[in-house]
Amino acid sequence: MISNNRQGARILGTHIDALSWDEAINTIGDWAQKRASKCVAICNVHSVVTALQDKVHGEVLNAADMATSDGMPITWVLRKLGFPTQQRINGPDLMWKYCEKAEKDGQKIFFYGSTDEILALLKASLMAAFPKL
Repeated sequence: MISNNRQGARILGTHIDALSWDEAINTIGDWAQKRASKCVAICNVHSVVTALQDKVHGEVLNAADMATSDGMPITWVLRKLGFPTQQRINGPDLMWKYCEKAEKDGQKIFFYGSTDEILALLKASLMAAFPKL
């Protein structure tokens, strides 16, 4: 689980966590179990460069409780900075893998945003893959 002593590195001023898939998914699951309000930032090159150029965006990313390396350039930099086993932890796969865990653990999930049509398609897709979710 991620603690206040998060491992990772600053890339262009943005802290990116060095963590495994299991650490990311289990941490999110622990937060959900505790009903903790947390923020996960999925950081690719665009978001890190935007954070460098836009102070507010940078503050939001650096205030996140978890910031993953979404994109191989970010992952490669973490590897160069001392985390040789770092994998790319991208948003869509993180969501899918977490839904699998949530189903197993009997946790509920909630999606907010987009349109009713898109949310209905997402729900149908998730229910087909994870019928107990």
